[in-house]
Amino acid sequence: MTQQIDSQRLARTAFRAALLFLLVATGFGFILRWFAYSPFPNFEYTHLLHTHSHIAFLGWVFNAFFAISIRRFLSNQQLKRCRLLIVVAQIAVVGMLASFPFQGYAAVSIAFSTLHLLVSILFAVMLWSSSRANTVSRKYLRAALTFMLLSGLGPLCLGPVSAMGLKDSFWYLYCIYFYLHFQYNGWFVFFLLAAFLQNLEEDSALSNGANRAFPWLMVGCLVIVCQSGLFAGPVIVLKILSAIGAVLQLVGCYHFLAADRLLHHRLCRSQQTGPQFLVSLAFGSLVLKFGMQFAGSLPGLEYLASDRFAAISFLHLVFLGFVTPALFVLAIECGWLRFTKTVAIGLALYLIGFVASELVLIYQPLAILSDWPSFPTQGILLLSSSFLVFGLFLTSLSGFRGMNLPGSR
Repeated sequence: MTQQIDSQRLARTAFRAALLFLLVATGFGFILRWFAYSPFPNFEYTHLLHTHSHIAFLGWVFNAFFAISIRRFLSNQQLKRCRLLIVVAQIAVVGMLASFPFQGYAAVSIAFSTLHLLVSILFAVMLWSSSRANTVSRKYLRAALTFMLLSGLGPLCLGPVSAMGLKDSFWYLYCIYFYLHFQYNGWFVFFLLAAFLQNLEEDSALSNGANRAFPWLMVGCLVIVCQSGLFAGPVIVLKILSAIGAVLQLVGCYHFLAADRLLHHRLCRSQQTGPQFLVSLAFGSLVLKFGMQFAGSLPGLEYLASDRFAAISFLHLVFLGFVTPALFVLAIECGWLRFTKTVAIGLALYLIGFVASELVLIYQPLAILSDWPSFPTQGILLLSSSFLVFGLFLTSLSGFRGMNLPGSR
C-alpha cells in the first residue's frame, strides 16, 4: 500500500513540474512575439528561441511523459530509479533555463543538454523493458523510444559540424530539423498513442486498426525525415522520398481512423464536455498534421516545407493542437487536473489563441503562393500569444491547487 501512495505522489509531482515548465515555455513564447515590437537589450532572439523550445520539449512534455509512464507503464520495482531520473532531469532543465537565454548553444547549456540526454537514454532503457505495456501499446511505445533516441543524434552532431566550420551550412540546420522531426513526429506522437492504447486495446477492432496502422506510420515517419531537407532546394531524391513518406503516413492514418472512432468513443464515454472537446482537438490536429506533410510533398507546394511561417504553424499544430490537449486528457483521467469552470474558461482562451495563431501563420505562405493580399500580422500574433499564456495559466491552476487521487494506478 505504501508503494501505491508513493507512485501517486511521484506521478503528480512530475506532472506539477511539467505544468510549471509549460507556463515558463509559454511565457518565453510571448517574449519572442514581443521581440517584433521591442527587442530586449543584451538578449539575442535565437538564444531565447532555443530556451523556449528546450523548456517546452524537456520541461513540459518530458516531465508529463514521466508522470504518464509511472501510471501506465512502469512497475513498482522501477519507481526508485525513476525518482532519481526525475530529480536529475529537473536539474538539467533548470540548468538549460539558466544558461540558454544568455549564451545559446555553448559550454554550459550543452553540458546540461547532454545530462538530460543521458537521462533520456536511461529512461528509454527502463521503459523498453516495461512489463505493464500491452501488446499493441508496446509496439507504439518502443517505436516512440526509438525515435526519441534517434532524435538525439541531431544535437550531438552540432558540435562536430561547428568544429568543421559548417555552422552556416545545410548540415547544421539539418541537424536541428532532424532533431525536431523525430521529436514531433516520432517520440511525441507514438508515445501518446501508446498511452491511449494501453487501457483500450482489449477491444479487438481497436487493436486490429492500430496494428494495421503501425508499420505504415513508423516507416512513414522514418522516410519523411527527407522533407526536413527540402529547405536546401528542390532536390529530386528528397522530393520523391518526402512524397513516399507522406503517402505511407496517410495510409497509416486511414487504417487508424477505424480505431480512432472507437478510441474517441471510449475516451469520451462518461466524460465531461471538456475532455470530449480535448480528444476531438487532439486527434483532429493529428489528422491535419499528416495532411500538411502530404501537402508539402505535392508539386508546386514544396515551398510550404521550407517556409518559416509554415514550419512554425506545423510545429504549433503538433505541440499546441495534439500534444498539449492529449496530455490534458490523460491528466484529467489520472486526476491531476479537474475540469472546473476556471479550467473551461482557460481552455476556451487557449483555443482562441491557438486557432488565431495558426490561421495567421499559415496564411502568410499561402498568400505568397496564391498572390493574396498581405497585412500586418505581428499584432494578431502577440494578442493570440497572450490568450495562450492566460488560458494555460487558468488551466494549470487546477493542477497546482489540488489533485484527485484515483484509488488505482
